[in-house]
Amino acid sequence: MITRAAAALIAVVVAGACGGGDDGPSSEKRADSTTITTFGGIAGGAQSLACAQDARALEKAADLYAALHGEPAPSIEALVADGMLEEVPANNHGYVLTYDGTTGKVSAAGACTYP
Repeated sequence: MITRAAAALIAVVVAGACGGGDDGPSSEKRADSTTITTFGGIAGGAQSLACAQDARALEKAADLYAALHGEPAPSIEALVADGMLEEVPANNHGYVLTYDGTTGKVSAAGACTYP
């Protein structure tokens, strides 16, 4: 499953690989850079964005489940079984999503803090 953040990251990489819009050939040679840069301008920016988007998606699924069933889903697995989520979110991307089945609240820690 590709998250929105991953799709956005792929689009940025593809756009960057296609050049900067210069129509003419260039005889300039570019010096190698020793500056570390990341998408989003800060280290971990893409990871932080992915964390927040995954947390919001889990929260929306939990809210939809509660609206349809009148109570919070007992677990993330119940959200998957009911078709609200495609799969249980992975917790190996530098952040951990948690879901409280008694309250339906979603939280995240690591690359982002949610809520």
